[in-house]
Amino acid sequence: MNRKTKLSLVVVIALVLGAMIFLRSKPQDTEVTETETEKSTDHHDHDHDHRATIPKVAPTTEKPSADPKELSVTMTELPSLRDLEGLTDEEVHHTPDFIVEGGMKIGQLIEEADANPAKREETLKFMKSCAENDDLVPAIRAVCWKKTLTQITNWEIFLPISDAKVSDEVKNLASQLP
Repeated sequence: MNRKTKLSLVVVIALVLGAMIFLRSKPQDTEVTETETEKSTDHHDHDHDHRATIPKVAPTTEKPSADPKELSVTMTELPSLRDLEGLTDEEVHHTPDFIVEGGMKIGQLIEEADANPAKREETLKFMKSCAENDDLVPAIRAVCWKKTLTQITNWEIFLPISDAKVSDEVKNLASQLP
């Protein structure tokens, strides 16, 4: 294997591991619902228990659907080929932190869409767009392509992929991901 292929494979493995660590380390968000009971102070009718149950629902801060502007910003935060240009020979042998962070961002997007079905369609479109983006690191693109293919099935969302402009290199890397 040539140096570029080895580097890409190491980066892909690091991304997958980073995403797995992120998903396992993040505490599950739980919504607590309390019920409060009030007793009526009506002194004239002692034969009936006047109770009202008032549910208290914790407010959610979740947006109803994925914001395309946020996703656009996230795309610019993913590691690009330009980010790799400044690496020293020593740094090439290790996965740079910005690559791991990129994988964690992808994992976070998938996790948010898993929790909120309204975000799934836009997230899936983002993943496809990420896989097609020639400016991004091939390993990141491979993770996006793998997630596109798996989430289409998992989320049961139609997204045409026959027209996707994903290189054979990215498809090959994605096929090697677990």
